[in-house]
Parts: sequence; structure tokens; C-alpha cells
Amino acid sequence: MPMTGLSMLAEIVPLPNLRPLGENIFGCEALLLLKTALESGIFDVLGESGRSSGALATVLGDDSRRRTAFLDALVSLGYLEKEGESYRLSPSSSLYLRRDSKHSVYGLLRSRFARLQRLHNIVPILREPLSPGSKEPRDEEDLLPFTGLMAQSAVSSGAIGPVVRKIARDPAFRDARKMIDLGCSHGLYTAALCLLNKTMQAVLFDRPGVLQLTRRYLESFPFEDRLEYRGGDFYTDPLGENYDLAFASNVFYRSSGKVAPLLLKIHRALKPGGCYIYSTAI
Repeated sequence: MPMTGLSMLAEIVPLPNLRPLGENIFGCEALLLLKTALESGIFDVLGESGRSSGALATVLGDDSRRRTAFLDALVSLGYLEKEGESYRLSPSSSLYLRRDSKHSVYGLLRSRFARLQRLHNIVPILREPLSPGSKEPRDEEDLLPFTGLMAQSAVSSGAIGPVVRKIARDPAFRDARKMIDLGCSHGLYTAALCLLNKTMQAVLFDRPGVLQLTRRYLESFPFEDRLEYRGGDFYTDPLGENYDLAFASNVFYRSSGKVAPLLLKIHRALKPGGCYIYSTAI
């Protein structure tokens, strides 16, 4: 059977599905542009009123021609808007990328960039033997900024809304009088649930150091008297009892040998007919 033009081409240049690879390549370029923009302070210097490329280059101390090409790239990615010769922040950049915005994800992005930097040196790490059950130590103080980043991530990604709405649709939730949030972190899931169920008491369970930040997040909500903060390790410490609802989000990552006894422990902490809900982004 004679070969068609396309089949002959395929013999010379294979035609697999390049979409995932292409997305990663161009996504990497876009990420590096965002990283450079953040580190150079463009989103902080460039207000919503706008500046020309030359004016911005003067403030930042670089070459205006190179800066123009860079700004145009940020426009193509949706981080900036351009009108004539003037550049200004897009609405999403003004909300999330300015460090002085209360909704800023600047800290979250810096953490992600630092993680990417560590990946550049991952080959020696992969070659180091890891003893069974070992893990990198994490100081209690390190958990505070991590908790803040988790809160920014949950809010900016919109992850909280769908989970809370799904729980709220369950008829059992309307009758729930007591819940526990295991590994509560910022506590914003519990906050949303307590706003919807105005008679429910909630226990927020996490490491004692994390709960310092949890309190700061939730102290302005109008239900502080319905919250109990309980510090400890849910794998080893008592959870309490008589819960109508047990909730956890993205916290159980140990081996099945550790998690299975914990699930039994959660079951025993629930009232008969109580509900356990686990949410994960993976």
C-alpha cells in the first residue's frame, strides 16, 4: 500500500501528542517572567493609574527598550494592561500580586519559587539513601508562615467554596451540633461552616504552634465563643468525642499503617450516624 504524504512525514518526524510537553515548556517561561516581575518590584511600582515604559525604567533603573519588551510579555500573559504607551496592573494583579494588598499571594509565590530553586539541585538529594520512616525535620516556627501560605492558597484558588457548599447540601450538616477540624491549619473551612450553621460548636485541632495563627485568622469572626482550640498530634493524642461531623483537608499523607488506626480513632470519636469528610486537592 503506497504511503500518504502524512504517513511519510510521520516516518521522518514522529507526531506524538506534544501538548503536555509544550504546556510545560511555555508554562516554565511564563513562570520565570512572573518571578522576574515580582523580584523587580513591577507590581508594587506600577499602580492602577499606569506608567510608560520609560518612566518605569527610570524608577527601576534599567534599559527602557528592554523593559518595553518585558512589559509587553506581561501584557500577553494578562498580568498587565496596555493603553497607548501606558502600562497598568490588570485587576487580578492589583488584587493578588501587590505586596500591600490584603489579598496578596506574594508570600505564597515566593515560597513556590524557593521550592523550584531547590528542585534545580535535586539530583544529589535523590542519590542520598533515605532510611525507612525518616523525614525532614520541621520546626514549630516554620509551620506559621506555611499556615499563612495555605490560607492564601485556599482563598486565591477558590478551593474553599466548592467544598463548603457540598458539605452544606448534606441534610446531616443542618442538624450537626459539634464538629472537629483535624489539622485545621488556618481554620477557614471551619469558619465558613460555622457561618452556615449558627448553632454548631467546633473544635480546631492542630499543632500548638499552628493554632497561634489560627486564632488570629478567626478572632474577627462573630462566633469565637463557639470555637475550641485543641493542640496536639492527632495520631497520638485524644480527639474528644460526641462529634456529629469530623472534617480534614489535605493532611493525611503518612503510610497506610499510620492512617488506618487514625480512621478508626475518628470513627470512635463520632456519634452514631456521625459523618467524616476528607477533602484533598490531589
